[in-house]
Parts: sequence; C-alpha cells; structure tokens
Amino acid sequence: QARAALQAARESLELSASHNLGLTLHDSGSQLDVAASFVSKASAGFELRLGPDHPNTLKCLHNVAMLTAAAGSLQEAAGVYEGALAARSRALGPEHPDTLKT
Repeated sequence: QARAALQAARESLELSASHNLGLTLHDSGSQLDVAASFVSKASAGFELRLGPDHPNTLKCLHNVAMLTAAAGSLQEAAGVYEGALAARSRALGPEHPDTLKT
C-alpha cells in the first residue's frame, strides 16, 4: 500500500513538472508546440488520475486553451476555453476566482 501511494505521488509530481515546463517554455516565447505538448500531457494525466473536476486538471485545461490561442488557433482555443469555463463553473462555482479568470 505504501508503494502504491509512493507511485501515485511520483506520477503527480511528474505531471506537475510537465505542466510547469510547458508554461516555462511558453513564457520564454519559444517552442510553443512543445509547450502545448507538455501541458496537454499533464492535462490528460491529471484527468485520468484525479478526475475531470480536480483543480489541477482544470488549471491544465485552462492553460491548454491559453497555449492553443498563443499558437494562433483561436477558434479551437475558444472551444477549449468554453469547456474549461463550464468545468470550472460546475466544480468550483461561478464566482470562484479561477472560474472568473477563465
């Protein structure tokens, strides 16, 4: 049981690192496609491990939309933002600061 908990913690740290690396690449203004890949991987992993309404999943989904917009795919980004807004409203409430940020 301790081994399973350790493995889960390790996976969560890896997903967080992937998410943060993607954001760092975005902030540096380079390699947006690679940045999006890291954040998308983290988003899918968090959704699988923590569920679609977990704050980490929702944060990643919001950032997938941001990176999609930064890459110039504005219609696709709008759809992702709409999904993120609906999910955050459902999970966190319509007045939560993260919901309002979306």
